[in-house]
Amino acid sequence: MNRQLEEMRARLNTVSPYFCLAKWYQVTIHLQNGQTHSCHHPSTHVVPVKELARSASALHNTSFKKQRRREMLTGVRPAECSYCWDVEEASPDNLSDRVLKSSNPWAEPSFEAAQTMPWDADVMPTYVEISFSNVCNFRCSYCCPKDSSKWYEEIKQHGPYPTSGRLHDLKDLANWKQLAIPEREENPYVDAFWRWWPELYPNLKVFRVTGGEPLLSKHTVRVLEWIVDHPHPSLRLAVNSNLVVPDELYSKFLDLVQKIVQQGCVGKFELYTSVDAYGPQAEYIRNGLNYQKWLANVRLFLETVPDQHLCIMCTFNALSVTSFPQLYADVTELRRAYPDTRPGAAPGGRISIDLPYLRDPQHQSVMVLPPLYGERVDDIIAELKRAPEVIHQEITQLTRIRSLMRTPWPEEKLGVARADFFRFFAEHDGRRGTSFLETFPQMAGFWEMCREQADSIGSSVEATGLNRWFRSRMASMRGK
Repeated sequence: MNRQLEEMRARLNTVSPYFCLAKWYQVTIHLQNGQTHSCHHPSTHVVPVKELARSASALHNTSFKKQRRREMLTGVRPAECSYCWDVEEASPDNLSDRVLKSSNPWAEPSFEAAQTMPWDADVMPTYVEISFSNVCNFRCSYCCPKDSSKWYEEIKQHGPYPTSGRLHDLKDLANWKQLAIPEREENPYVDAFWRWWPELYPNLKVFRVTGGEPLLSKHTVRVLEWIVDHPHPSLRLAVNSNLVVPDELYSKFLDLVQKIVQQGCVGKFELYTSVDAYGPQAEYIRNGLNYQKWLANVRLFLETVPDQHLCIMCTFNALSVTSFPQLYADVTELRRAYPDTRPGAAPGGRISIDLPYLRDPQHQSVMVLPPLYGERVDDIIAELKRAPEVIHQEITQLTRIRSLMRTPWPEEKLGVARADFFRFFAEHDGRRGTSFLETFPQMAGFWEMCREQADSIGSSVEATGLNRWFRSRMASMRGK
């Protein structure tokens, strides 16, 4: 284990075993529906409009979040941070994001300030991730209507998916205040952001734009043009993109980024893009993806914007396991073609892979897989360790995923999740004209296991909150 990270964990624990600087200095704000969270792992919560009247910084400093900071300072475990508690409890050697994030340059220098300031103080975050809109051209299998306009259109047309919880029921999302405000309408949260921006911007160490698909939002262009006019040489600027947008939009984006980099408007630029598997399997997970176009646009970025970083976000899920080695081979080829030749360059050079594990929806988590798939993850880890250039962070992330897989869910929870796996993807194939078995022939045995599980608990459908509508849908699926 890295000595510096060990020291940070010990230092955090002197305050509280649940202390984490991300709750103070990192924030993701979903302006499309007025929700926020710190860090990005906990569920989002609503920013009350009345709190924005007090200060636009309430986009980060909500009353709810201040209570979570108070818990951390007083040795109370915030329930919303279960992502890290699960990792830490799986093995005493595991490093959770509580430690990794607190060790970052945007957090560590403010350790004493977070420890000593009043728990209800308004904090100026140093790492801000903003989603302006849910406008998106993808319907990723693990995404949702609040983050994708394409998902919203599908659910509005066809209704929720027939899982045990009626996944993506628009009535539920409306009750939870998760539906997006259309980009064409007045949005008090977007207005508050632009009021706050001139005060927020000079204090930032990291600013990241996410979505939806950020390159489809006018506000992303506005941010980039602002940065051209207001240089911030110590800022790390990042933009997320699926990289499969109309060519003219991608060209305009690259032109702006090239200008920002060449004129030294920021200290570092990073492009984040997501892919969770290889080829057709990646396209199945991320509906709307053209894998070869994605790969071509990755190369175009690396050629157009020299020396800047590309991070491939692989949200490791049940459908990632079978083709991850082929994806990794493509990444290795990119690393060889576009090396970082600067002195002291990190392993992996300009290209990194981030490997968070998927938690929600639970039926797509690696936890639904039988033990055979854990052995395949072991093989992947062994292969990465044999690579000519070992990337320790990637091995560490996969290793902690594997340790979670060794702690199986209770049988009842596992049974429901596997039944939901079949229900979801059978419905997915019917709606989208896809075929799970043609795309994942290696998973035929698991598919049949999940089908049998769905059949076996069909008699308890009413108890799970579904109705006769679900049974008729299941009957039609079996008949296809």
